[in-house]
Amino acid sequence: MATLSYSTPPMWLGVTIAVGAVFMPGSLMLSMTSLRERLRYVILAGYIWMGVFFIAFFFAFIQMMISLLPLEIHSSWMLWATLVISIWSLRINILGPQIVNHKLKGPDFLRGLRVLQISDLHVGMPNLRQTWLQTVVDRIKTAAPDLVMITGDLVDAPFDETSPLLDPLSQITAPKFYVTGNHEYIRGGDWEARLHNLGFHVLHNSHEVIERNSEKLLIAGVPDQRVNGFRTNLESNPDKALKTSENVGYKILLAHEPSSVFDLTVEKCDLLLSGHTHGGQIFPFGIFVRMQQPVVSGFKKINGINVFAHQGTGFWGPPMRWFTRCEIVVFEFI
Repeated sequence: MATLSYSTPPMWLGVTIAVGAVFMPGSLMLSMTSLRERLRYVILAGYIWMGVFFIAFFFAFIQMMISLLPLEIHSSWMLWATLVISIWSLRINILGPQIVNHKLKGPDFLRGLRVLQISDLHVGMPNLRQTWLQTVVDRIKTAAPDLVMITGDLVDAPFDETSPLLDPLSQITAPKFYVTGNHEYIRGGDWEARLHNLGFHVLHNSHEVIERNSEKLLIAGVPDQRVNGFRTNLESNPDKALKTSENVGYKILLAHEPSSVFDLTVEKCDLLLSGHTHGGQIFPFGIFVRMQQPVVSGFKKINGINVFAHQGTGFWGPPMRWFTRCEIVVFEFI
């Protein structure tokens, strides 16, 4: 008969916690200093360790639950599970972002229109540099979209250092639109002006109207929902962005956070494209993201609006994903 057994945490788990307690916050602090470029690979190692820690912590929690059962299971399985999943989650650095296709029902005048969305690229992270961005742009060109949207968190490093890395975005020839995320304001700099110089329509509580098949498509955009917390003279106002006197047949709103849908009090849109959540990035963090956002990944109908949360083209922190993906999303209207 099985006996109740409470497993002692293995030594490797204690070492992981002890090293992580120093390495993880150290890497985050270094990433905010002038040493970030010279210590890029040290910071990267710290971010990887952060990801390993998250995964190890999750399996330690599972082991703790198992120990409450009348079972005798040696805790060594956690080491192998952590090792295998950590290596598996690093595969995104080889695969890069994958093109994901969705079909969307819309009015007849939009039939065949291909809208491509990228989000949360975090260019400037230790291994998300210009070469990586060029790969993203090459895949965008291969997808041959009619319109391209960037829904925030494009960058994650100081303006002077990161701005030149964005040059590949000028190669996108389709009409392209941009809204800011929270990381643009964390890092500072005039990213809207930089993207305008790269040929983007920068949408800041504003919209553009595109004519197609003798009818009109409105594309609106707002800065990050929490922009006022970074710059008190700014606001995120989707009602203002969507307001128009023109007769349009379809409205798309670009907003970094899915929760911006709740800021709509007067106007309505047909489709809201957002990012921010990363899909949770490393399981099971999607559970905690869901506490803050109405949708973590994919589509959800909210107040009659079709809200889409992009899982992110890049990533933040650990260059790792588990049960999520780096994606370039193409919507084709049918």
